[in-house]
Amino acid sequence: MDAVTLAPKIGSRLVSDYAELTEKLGGKRLLGKEISSDYDLFDIIEDGLTKKAFLHAKSFVGLNLATIASICGITSRTVQIKEDNARFDHKVSETLIDLTDLFIIGIKIFSENKKFIQWMTQPLKTLEGKEPINLIKNSVGRTIVKEELIMFATGV
Repeated sequence: MDAVTLAPKIGSRLVSDYAELTEKLGGKRLLGKEISSDYDLFDIIEDGLTKKAFLHAKSFVGLNLATIASICGITSRTVQIKEDNARFDHKVSETLIDLTDLFIIGIKIFSENKKFIQWMTQPLKTLEGKEPINLIKNSVGRTIVKEELIMFATGV
């Protein structure tokens, strides 16, 4: 019997590299370690991102605090009242990491943040007339948008 090779489905896991994701989240200084494997990523999510790492990722993503907080399922006030080294729970941390990964991919495809945000805020026929920004509030929507980005970039 021949060996079967399984490849992860595009969009079902991170598609940017760990070093770039580490950098966009504030590096070893803010994360406490480099991300070099899924196990490191798991640990960082379980430990939770600090407010400093959250704000560092926010500055890369380029969306306002209210929008990012809403995507993460919290309010901007929740972010504002946290101490700099206080940690968010694993759900907020995972969402922000996934959002950061999505923006890494999008900015690579569109060459700049502004163009990617324009794409994110327009209704797309391929997304049943929905704006990508409105789909990224949960993991299924982020996967749909990542897959759409990859199809857009590859001309599929």
